[in-house]
Formats: sequence, structure tokens, C-alpha cells
Amino acid sequence: MNKKSYLLLLVTVLSVHDAQAQFSFGARAGFTMTDVNQDFSKMKPGFQVGVVGDFTVAPILSIQPAVLFATQGWTYKSDPHEVTISMNYIQVPVHLQVKIDVNGPKLLVQAGPYLSYGLGGKFKTKYDTQSFKMGRDESDYKAIDYGLSGGAGIQFGNIQIGIGYLLGIENINNRTFWKEKNTGLSLALTYLF
Repeated sequence: MNKKSYLLLLVTVLSVHDAQAQFSFGARAGFTMTDVNQDFSKMKPGFQVGVVGDFTVAPILSIQPAVLFATQGWTYKSDPHEVTISMNYIQVPVHLQVKIDVNGPKLLVQAGPYLSYGLGGKFKTKYDTQSFKMGRDESDYKAIDYGLSGGAGIQFGNIQIGIGYLLGIENINNRTFWKEKNTGLSLALTYLF
């Protein structure tokens, strides 16, 4: 090997080592309250759980993608009873996260887009529960949802605690004349290894 080959190999090894030092992997779990943008609907509790990556791009800046299993839905009154709609999604948010050191803990502010794929759901009344698929021609609901999400929180060592907001852009309703867009609040705990 000549000197150029050794130099190229050395630069490559150092770059890979440096890139690995800038990446963290983690797990996330949280509580959610979700709804759609309709006056007749009410928030429904749910949860999210999944994995997170954290790519540090500057001392106070990182990119944090995640892959989450998230339950979403809402309730509404339909005389004479209440209807609950529950949906299961694989959700992929990608946030730009600012980390501000405050002498120990770090304050976090983050925002970015999300993309979700609907796995299916249920209509539930007092007397009956019906399952449904999402995204099929006969389905009332689309499988693809996307929008914006963001939040704020605090980091202690490897633990991040944050609140978040989700604002759907896509109308997920296939059938009716009104538009239904996902919205939601979350409280999540993330542990970075």
C-alpha cells in the first residue's frame, strides 16, 4: 500500500469512529391524548412505545428520528350512545432538537415532520365493537397520515422527559364530507443508551 492508501484508510477509520461517537440509540414510552379536529369529538387516552435515534450534529443540536407504535383515536356522542374510535399506527417522527445546558440538566425544544401508517382500528359502542382495516377501498379511513409534531422537555444524563403536540395535515377520512385530521398531546420518557 502506498502513502495515499494509508492516509485514506486512516481518515475513513477516524471518520467512522467520530460518527459512532455522535450517535445514541434509545427507547421511548409515553402516554397520549388524541382527537380529530371536530367540534363533536373528545380526546381519547392512548400510549406510544418504540425506539429512538439521536444524531448529534452540533454541541446544542441533534436530529432525533423515532419509530413508534402509537394508539390514537377519539370519542363522540351519537344519540343514544357514545362511540369510541381507536386506531393503531406505526409513526415515524423526525425532530430537530435543540439542547440548552442549564448547569447540569438540558432544556429541550424540538420540532419536525411525522409520517404514520395505520394498521387498523375499532369502532366501539356500549353494545358492539367492530374492527376495521385502514387504507382499503372499502375503509372509512386512510392508512397514510402525515403532519407536524414538536415539543419541549428536559434531559438529565441519559433520560429525557418531554411533552409533545401532534398536528395532522392529511384528512384521514375516506367517506364523509367533513375533514378529520389527527391531533394529540403526549407525555413521554426516553432513555438514550
